[in-house]
Amino acid sequence: MSALAELQRRFLAGVLADDHEAAGDIRDTAAFTRPQRLRVYSNAYRRRLVDALASNLERCAAHLGEHAFEDAALAYIDANPPSDRSLGRYGLDFPDHLERRGDALAAGIARIDRGLRSAFDAADADALTREPLMALDAAAWATLRVRFAPAVSTATVSPAAIARWQALDPSTEHVAAAGDAASPDVEALALRVDVVFWRSDGQTRFRSLAPDEATLFARLHRGEAVAEALDDEVAPPLPRAAALLLGWIDDGWVAGIRTDAA
Repeated sequence: MSALAELQRRFLAGVLADDHEAAGDIRDTAAFTRPQRLRVYSNAYRRRLVDALASNLERCAAHLGEHAFEDAALAYIDANPPSDRSLGRYGLDFPDHLERRGDALAAGIARIDRGLRSAFDAADADALTREPLMALDAAAWATLRVRFAPAVSTATVSPAAIARWQALDPSTEHVAAAGDAASPDVEALALRVDVVFWRSDGQTRFRSLAPDEATLFARLHRGEAVAEALDDEVAPPLPRAAALLLGWIDDGWVAGIRTDAA
């Protein structure tokens, strides 16, 4: 390792982990000691990451308030230094971090923020129209597989988290479940609903999924053919599945289809 690379390694360790070995590489001044000057860089680094998390999770930050969000963010940063060049992708598992800290409501709000942010950042894909699907014969439907747009993803949250997320910006028109958003009880937080995120016409959106719709989506999203996805009583019947799939196409979720024959 070159001298420069070794110097950079020590400095990074000093910034990330308060490794005071790096202080030996810094000149002190009459106003600041070497450890104090290293602390300036360390604090600035953490402040930038807190700001990045707050930018990616705006409504979660608003819900928690500045000090509580900063406490949670700093604990996350210490345990999870960035490993990606893009700060837009930093904090993908921050909702799980909040869940482990015992704040299920904030975790749900963060999952909605995170899902919408991921939909915004996802690669573009041309949306499929109805025509290719409507042209399939009945036999082809059994082996039909769906390719969803990169912006489409799902998460599981409580209706209370959806309601609270909405309450932070009353101008939104996202679908929310009824409930006391301000102070949900334990039973309300234990309820779960699947939501789907996507991007359409440059706008990120989300909505809740009915249980049978969530089952069908999950199975098709992991690559199952229609016949496999509908092969039990939990899945919707074929007419309902066809109607759901057409609705997904209309909403721009589907980027392509294929059958074994094709």
